[in-house]
Amino acid sequence: MKPYTTLNAEKREVGKKSTIKQLLKNNFVPGVIYLKNGKSASVSLTSKEMTAIVNDPSALTRLYEVNYDGKKIMCILKEVQFNPALDLPRSFDLMEVEKGDIVKVNVPIRVLNKEICPGVKNGGDVYVLTYNVNLKCEVENIPYAIEIDVKNCDMGQKFFLSDIELPKGCKMINNIILLRIAGRRVIKETATADATATADATATADATATATTPAK
Repeated sequence: MKPYTTLNAEKREVGKKSTIKQLLKNNFVPGVIYLKNGKSASVSLTSKEMTAIVNDPSALTRLYEVNYDGKKIMCILKEVQFNPALDLPRSFDLMEVEKGDIVKVNVPIRVLNKEICPGVKNGGDVYVLTYNVNLKCEVENIPYAIEIDVKNCDMGQKFFLSDIELPKGCKMINNIILLRIAGRRVIKETATADATATADATATADATATATTPAK
């Protein structure tokens, strides 16, 4: 398995708003673990642990070893909800996984060597159409990020997801354009059209791919 982060989850009482408020007041964040047996467990993590999670750019692609109910289980983070007024985490969802499980994950895009890109030096810019891409991955092979190196790229070059060599155990859900290198005026004129096309492709992929349960 890939390296993991250890979390210590405490059981919590459910069904009372006052209990949730008290947890948050005492610097705990309520959450749910969706277990492999189809059940769910109501838990809480310390605010310190949650702060470390939300400050990690790879939070949604990282494995977590969760100490829960006297045992250790492997999980991935599915969602964190925030208090819109305070911008602090107010709840989270974890999903139990095992080696060999295939899950849908949202992996960030990372652009390398933009400062030495020939297209940028010639007056263009790197237009990143999407900063995250949906993949189906074996849990032990989830990449922290998809890296695109543009050090040898000139004006007019595009990168589709199919142009990227994905890690072993990972498959694309839908082939979308990730970025292009173009003049700033061209970028402005094509931004709306490209964004619409990508949004349509992503919506189609989301409608056909299972987002919350492991799929073999």
